Amino acid sequence: MFCKECGSEVSRSAKYCSGCGSALVDRSGIGGKKDEAARNDVSGGTLYVMILAPTFLVVLVLNQFFYGSCFKMYCLAAAFPKVLILSAFVSWAIYVVGDVGKAKK
Repeated sequence: MFCKECGSEVSRSAKYCSGCGSALVDRSGIGGKKDEAARNDVSGGTLYVMILAPTFLVVLVLNQFFYGSCFKMYCLAAAFPKVLILSAFVSWAIYVVGDVGKAKK
């Protein structure tokens, strides 16, 4: 962070500039935690998709491993509905049962 008056580099925790002594603007009061929380917040739908995508890949690989390792297009097309339904259920269970789906307070 730099001083707006003299351009000296100052630490983020400093209240005054070590170069010129002017008071530094406290950026945590302007938006602060509310803006940071908004940036870190992920909507429920986005979070569910973030759980569903890797779950789908894991279930697909496990399905192909246990029911024949056929990775040709017709085998994948036949397995797709079963894998999608199973991975959607597993993702929903992770989302609802785990701490992931609970509202943050």
